[in-house]
Amino acid sequence: MSYYSPFNKGNAKHVMTVYDLSILRYPQTISLAWRHYNRFSLKKSINRSDAIITISQAIKEELISVFPGIRKEKVFSCPVGLNPEYLQFQPKEELLSSISIEPFSYFLFVGDLTKRKNLPFLLSNFLLAKRKGMINQSTKIILVGKRAWGYYEISPFLKKEEGIIEMGYLSPELIIALYKYCKCLIFPSIYEGFGIPIIEAISQNAPIIISQIPTSIELNKYHGNQMLSFVLDDSKGFIQLLELVDKDWQNIRDNLTYGDCSRYTYESIAREHLKIYKDIVSNK
Repeated sequence: MSYYSPFNKGNAKHVMTVYDLSILRYPQTISLAWRHYNRFSLKKSINRSDAIITISQAIKEELISVFPGIRKEKVFSCPVGLNPEYLQFQPKEELLSSISIEPFSYFLFVGDLTKRKNLPFLLSNFLLAKRKGMINQSTKIILVGKRAWGYYEISPFLKKEEGIIEMGYLSPELIIALYKYCKCLIFPSIYEGFGIPIIEAISQNAPIIISQIPTSIELNKYHGNQMLSFVLDDSKGFIQLLELVDKDWQNIRDNLTYGDCSRYTYESIAREHLKIYKDIVSNK
């Protein structure tokens, strides 16, 4: 979850990056061994660091809240960068034929297939919506990402005959195409440090359904509050969003104005980090 400050500090300035605090806030979503290792290391590394970078404002505020002894002025927020291919590559619809997928026939999930991503909720409600006739019987949901801790809870829902398709790893070009031609990205996570799939979907002007967690709310606000959101565990509200997007994805997509993604270029992110490093070095 984090980069740690070495034990031997020396005379150098030390800057650590904290991606999230899931080990403290949602330990049930992480393996026991990783949980114990991180809990031991995190507090000591915070104390040894001259500065801490978080990848969202929400995690910065959470870090200061969880560790009230931290000096606020040593915590900085800097977003994650977007692979340049998302801003440069223009996929054609035909690219999807190589994986036997029709454009605009599916919902999309991108991320590790793990406990924290709230996939049992997503998949069980997708199946329920389909069985109730609230979404088209031909609509699929495509899962892109590696299997990770907690996958055993997801596997019972993987019913290809009902339109749930696990793709595993794919090339960047195929993933970009899946974003560009999906009915929407669904990002139902219980907890996140940032939410890279959200900005990837934004780059392709895809409709997005998010859970109402702080980091996703932060990104939604920055991009004009155009994402559709649901309260965690609200199955009824979530299914209503699936029904809405399944029937009206074209109109939703045509009216999206997320704004540009220049904030997420690697050059922009590098400049922000360099400014932080210079500030730390200059403060003797």
